[in-house]
This record gives sequence, C-alpha cells and structure tokens, in this order.
Amino acid sequence: MIGEYKVKFTVIIPVYNVEWYLTRCLESVVQQKIQDLEVIIVDDGSLDRSGWICMEYAEKYSNVKYFRQRNAGLGAARNAGLKQAQGEYVIFLDSDDYWSEDCVLHIQECLAEVSCLDIVYFDAEVIYESEKILRNDEYDSKTYYRKGKIREEICTGAEFYRETYPKHFNVSACMAAYRRAFLLEYGIWFPENVLYEDYLFSLQSILKAHTVKYLPLNLYFRRYREGSIMTSRKGQQCVRSMTEVFMLVADYVESERGKYEEIVFRKMRDLVFTLAHMCLQEFYNNAGYEAEIHKIKIDVCWKMYALLRENNDLWLEEWVSLILLVLYW
Repeated sequence: MIGEYKVKFTVIIPVYNVEWYLTRCLESVVQQKIQDLEVIIVDDGSLDRSGWICMEYAEKYSNVKYFRQRNAGLGAARNAGLKQAQGEYVIFLDSDDYWSEDCVLHIQECLAEVSCLDIVYFDAEVIYESEKILRNDEYDSKTYYRKGKIREEICTGAEFYRETYPKHFNVSACMAAYRRAFLLEYGIWFPENVLYEDYLFSLQSILKAHTVKYLPLNLYFRRYREGSIMTSRKGQQCVRSMTEVFMLVADYVESERGKYEEIVFRKMRDLVFTLAHMCLQEFYNNAGYEAEIHKIKIDVCWKMYALLRENNDLWLEEWVSLILLVLYW
C-alpha cells in the first residue's frame, strides 16, 4: 500500500460495442511493465461480445475489475470508474485505442523524480484505420506530436494552458495521468449524457492544477475508425451535445472570471468562441428539424451576447466566430 492508496495507478476503460478492438486494448494494459496497476473496466451496456471479453480478463487477472451498467454514455462510464478507483493516479483509456508497452512505466519514472504532480501530460501516435477516413495531418502534428513545441519543465496548469492553447492544446482526457485526490478536491467530473464531454473536464483540470509536467513521448495509440463517436455524425444528438457543452464551458469560464491573468482568461474565452463556431457547423451539417435548430441558435446567440456585453475587446478568432454566426443565421 502506498500511503492511503492501495495502488499507484488506476486505468479506467469505458467499453461499448468494441469487440473487434477490445483485446488489443486490454492486452496493452495487462502487459505493462509495472505491477502496481488497478484496471477498472466499465461496460456501458454493450450489445456485442465485449462483455464476455471483459469478464475473461477479470477472471484471468486479479488486478482487473469489471463493472456493467445500463447504457449512459462515455462521461457516465468514466465517472463510474473514477468513483471505484483506488489508485493515487488515474489514467483514462478508450477501449478502441491502446497503450505503448512502457506507457505507465514512463509515467511512474516521471513521478519518481517529481512527486505529487497534479497532471502528467504525454503524446499519442495516430492510426487511421481506413483510407475512407478523412485525414487531418496538420491538426495531428500540432496536437498529438508536440515534442520540441512546448515546455517540458514543471509549471502550473494555467501556464501550460496559456502556452498550448490553441495551437498545441489537446482536449483528450486520455493523454494524461491525473492525481485522483486533486480531481476529487476540486469536484472535477465528466458531464454526462452528452458527446464532447472532454472539453469541460480538460479545461477544469488544467486550470485548477498547481503542478503539471509534459512528457514528450508517444505513449498512447489513438485510433481513427469508421463508426466511432469521433468519425460518425449523430444528427440531432450531435447538435444538442455540442450546444450543451458550449453552455457548460461558457458558464464555467464566466464563473472563473478574475481568477487568472488576462491572457489566460482571453484564451479561456476564445475556447468558448471556438465551441460556438463548432455549434454553427453542426447547425449547418444537420438540417431538417428547423424548429429545434432555431431555438438552439437563439440560445447560443443569447449566451454569446451575455459574454460580450461587458467585453467588446475581441480577438480576430472571436470576430470570425461572430461573423460566421451571422452568416449561418
């Protein structure tokens, strides 16, 4: 036992209908080169063979725990795993992705040199499963392969955010290890019943962190596959989720006004404008239910107006979002 913790690390793996990818994911976890690892699998109501695969691993490995719940979405599954976790640090792993063989070992070595970091960030290798999936090499290079582009020294989360957003900031919760007590202290959880849940979680965690460090290593293998949440459109659900996340992030940014230096607040607000722009794109790509879209547009416009009412010193990116808002209307 390490202090009050039974293990050093807990990996939380939400699972939903990924039978073709799950074994690769779980093998990358159980083959890690450390012993002090708790594995929590949360089956979010899978309808394929995923549950059976998970149970086989739970029976074979004493450090693997399997839980099943009614389908409630990725955010709810991650939160369920976080409530069960007993590790000092938690790491999130999506079940269609996988780790490098020495992923946790590198994180452990980092923490051995610097104790009590709130967050350890790392990079990822991107895998496009099919040529049918549209590539975005420029984006991948900026946000997944960041070695030599951002600082490696210990800093506060706000400093890290200031330096990485927007060019090298990755919103994915899976490319970091989080000190569990830190998340619980600040009440940082994933929003539930929405897509794009990483936006609020990642913003809250990075801004509240007292000490963070970046490891310039590709420890995570990020898979782009057909039919995943990220590569498939979900119509009304997509629009509603993006709008709800936009509202949540906007409310959070306003509630944090005055707590950070001006440049950090400006970047926080710029993220809100970016999300508003993404909402507009979803409006444009999901026509066919005009009444609901019209209401959502009004809600987004009023929220933008509230943000700007006392802040009219806009950045270029924010002006662009406003212009697009008018054009899409």
